[in-house]
Amino acid sequence: MPLNMIRDHQADLKALSGLAIDYGYEDDFSHIPDTSRQFAERLLVLHIPVVIEGYHGDHNNRVPTRVGSRMIPYIAAHLVFQK
Repeated sequence: MPLNMIRDHQADLKALSGLAIDYGYEDDFSHIPDTSRQFAERLLVLHIPVVIEGYHGDHNNRVPTRVGSRMIPYIAAHLVFQK
């Protein structure tokens, strides 16, 4: 569970330029909406940049659309290339 991994990976998480989490409100795995919000809240307390977004859908049904409309634009905006 990612919640239990924050402490051990705090330095790596702080090195990120951003982290995005999205989840379906009607996820088949009932723990995902709550633990996703808890995970984001803990990261924010540690000043780790995170964006969290819920949507109406389950674990799979909106993924293809969200990859193109939300995920790829977020990743493109946060990529950092070393010279």
